[in-house]
Order: sequence, then C-alpha cells, then structure tokens
Amino acid sequence: MLKNTDLQVGNIIASGIKFSDNSEIGEVLEIGNDEREFEQVYCQCAESFEWFFKDNYCGVPLTEEWHDIFGVKKDSFMSYVYDISVFNKPDERCLVFSGDYLWLREKNINGPLPYDFMVIWNKDIKKEFYVHEFQNLYKVMNNNKKLKFDVEMAMERINVDEEDD
Repeated sequence: MLKNTDLQVGNIIASGIKFSDNSEIGEVLEIGNDEREFEQVYCQCAESFEWFFKDNYCGVPLTEEWHDIFGVKKDSFMSYVYDISVFNKPDERCLVFSGDYLWLREKNINGPLPYDFMVIWNKDIKKEFYVHEFQNLYKVMNNNKKLKFDVEMAMERINVDEEDD
C-alpha cells in the first residue's frame, strides 16, 4: 500500500487500491492541508482536479511508455540511461534501466573496468518499480533536481492510450 509519506509534490500516482486501466492518473499538487486529513492527496488529473483519499491511491508502474514520456530512448544495449549530476559533476554517473534491473553506473577512471555498477532494484526482490519512486530517486541522486517532463502531455497521452485499449 502506498503511503502519503512516500510522496512528494510533483509525483505521478493513480486512483484506486491497485493500478488498473480504470485508474485515474494524476500529478500530486498537495499532500493534505489544514482542513483535511493528512492522508488525502490533491492531484491534477487529465480533465479535473481530484482528492485521492486515504487507502485509495497507488503507484503507476514504470513502463517503456513512461521512459518515452520522460524523453529517454533505448540505447544500443536496450537500456534506458538517465544522466545524473551528483555533487555538480556531470557525465560521471547515470541511472540505467536494463531488463529487470535498475543500476547506478559510475565512471571508474582508475579501475580495470570503465564503469562501476551497483544494483538499486531488480524484479526478483520487488516486482514493480513505480513512477513516483523513480521521480524521488532521480531527485535525490541529481542534486535535488526534479525529473522534467510535460505533465499535461503525459496525462493526455496516458488517457488516450487507455481509451484505445
């Protein structure tokens, strides 16, 4: 179950206990307020603004479509590579989605291999990786910079794709 403490403003989540084709996808604008219980989350959805109530919101699985929305294409190794700038050192580290794994790849100039790898996630340990989790990880690993993408375009695209199914 997704907890509001796992969320940040700007995260993408969905309505419902479990993600489905009927889930409404929204961008988190507010997590609670003075007039409502803290567990409620206010979201901008494709055509409206909605409160997602406690125990009735969930993560959106990170799929190839979301990588495309984030503007990242597969490389020659069939991996999605997100450059990150830790400690203002660009081009030294990146997050790599490859098959069922998420890696942190770091240049290793002095080592025997050109890169060091560290597995951050794999499907054997946790079956799904969600958009909001990746948004939060990216932000932490990239000097507090948010993953930039066109939220309105994403909502329109996701909703159009769901209607086509």
